[in-house]
Amino acid sequence: MSGSVNYDGFVAPRVEDLNQWNSSYEFIDLIACGGMGAVYRARQIALDRMVGIKILPPELVVNEAFRKSFEAEGKAMAKVSHANLVGVYDFGEISDMLYLVIEFVDGSNLYESMGGVAIDRDVAVTLVHAVASGLAEAHRMGIVHRDIKPANILINREVVPKLGDFGLAVPDSDIESGLVMGTPAYLAPEVLSDPAAASFSSDTYALGVILYELLCGRSVERGDALDLAFVPPGVNLLEILRKVIHPDPALRFQDGGELEVVLKAWLDRPNKVGLALNAGVGAAPRRVVPLASQQSRGGGGLVIGLVSVLILGLVVMLVLGTGGDTKGAKGESPMPTEEDRPSALSKERVLSDLKVSQVRALAKLQERVREKRSANRREFLKAGGEEAEEFLKCQPVGTLELPRYFNNREVRVSRPLLGHVREFAKVKQGEINSSAWKALGLLHVKAIRDLKTAKVNFPEGVTESAGNWVEWLGVNPMKLMQSSMAGSWRFSREFRIRISATGKVEILVEDECLKGGDLIKVGGGGSISVNCKTASNLNFPWTLRWQGDQMVGVDRKGKARVLTRGSYNYTRLLKSVQVE
Repeated sequence: MSGSVNYDGFVAPRVEDLNQWNSSYEFIDLIACGGMGAVYRARQIALDRMVGIKILPPELVVNEAFRKSFEAEGKAMAKVSHANLVGVYDFGEISDMLYLVIEFVDGSNLYESMGGVAIDRDVAVTLVHAVASGLAEAHRMGIVHRDIKPANILINREVVPKLGDFGLAVPDSDIESGLVMGTPAYLAPEVLSDPAAASFSSDTYALGVILYELLCGRSVERGDALDLAFVPPGVNLLEILRKVIHPDPALRFQDGGELEVVLKAWLDRPNKVGLALNAGVGAAPRRVVPLASQQSRGGGGLVIGLVSVLILGLVVMLVLGTGGDTKGAKGESPMPTEEDRPSALSKERVLSDLKVSQVRALAKLQERVREKRSANRREFLKAGGEEAEEFLKCQPVGTLELPRYFNNREVRVSRPLLGHVREFAKVKQGEINSSAWKALGLLHVKAIRDLKTAKVNFPEGVTESAGNWVEWLGVNPMKLMQSSMAGSWRFSREFRIRISATGKVEILVEDECLKGGDLIKVGGGGSISVNCKTASNLNFPWTLRWQGDQMVGVDRKGKARVLTRGSYNYTRLLKSVQVE
């Protein structure tokens, strides 16, 4: 992505500008952006290696507290080397912005990977043990992290978890000089009341909360209570959790080293079920247990990469020594081994069976999504009555989506109805859409695993995204997910697209507003063609495809173009609609 990205007021610098300002690195693309800065993928020219470069917003450079915290990350972490910690190579200043050069981790983060489901006990403990091992090394160097959370735990393609983003880390002897920051859901009670109380034991508390979320499939950050009644049965597992999240810091594991030792002992327990897992290397669950009430995580910031990385590293198959048969794609007979496959089924037949099975799985997902949307629509009609029925006439026929984006020329709403739109269209429908895309990502990763296990030939691009996989199976991705384009889509501050619930389109180029039916055309295979001759420097037309909360594609010269879905400002909408 070469265009600038605005996130919570911070405009990430363009790749072209960064390459002009610093000749030591070749900036390639923006991979993450938040209110506290942006992370780019780059090549360190002198050493010819890929790195990540974290850049702080320029307005924060003049803030001495921010500057001190950022430099503390570089100095502290440069002293630490561990397989489960993101390495720090260099830091400095570029065009009035501080930057930090870090190890490039090609993969996902745990926040994206958790997906709202409980995972196998051994897998959860193995993952947290690995992170505790890295944290122990930081603690041995006298470093307190202070912001341990799933988004700061990266998982590379070798399935190794790495704790990163020590941007708030400070030496233990200088804890009071750090910023009063952190993620509340993972902060120990004493830190919530007194940020200066952050310590090694408050870091282990945060890891304990993450272990709880993995074991129980709950999200404390999202608002789920930290209720130990949800912890699955297991030898001493409940006792370990009680200690690691004890409200009294003196009664917890005092540092990452203590927690590492205890979790290693649990993994090495006698008569354990399943395969022993290597510390420091994650593995996949034997089973994935859906929650009884699975909810969306919401926005969670800019989506990194494609949907297929949602559970990267957590779906590698465990080989259990149970002696049971492994069922094939259709669940009718064991999958033949490499030795007997030639005499049992041809590779073509295996591939055909796998594709049929995967199409059926997609159909089941589609039906589940349709049922949830239907139920949400019924609740909306029940709450809004006749006015809600009139309101729904503004949306395209044949869709279960509730319009979340509209204007006062299309529909008349009252204040109570607007409240129902907020609840059912924005919140509940948003949760349905988010969970549907996560479920699609789970199916995609399982499908690729099955295809690779069967050793059949399939296009390389199928592994890149769930959309590619769905199209390879011959399923229309838009029909499958029934995603609505209605909303505000942003490419940059200067270029946005607004689509109403009835399909009317407006393209905003700087201060100019363009309208017309030829601006966007939707193809039958899920492609979207966007044309805006006014913005000639952007090489229109663009060919895009829906991927969750993004439109991803290329312009006519093959350059990547990504649009992110803008938020719905209902306060502003309330002022603009005709209120009865």
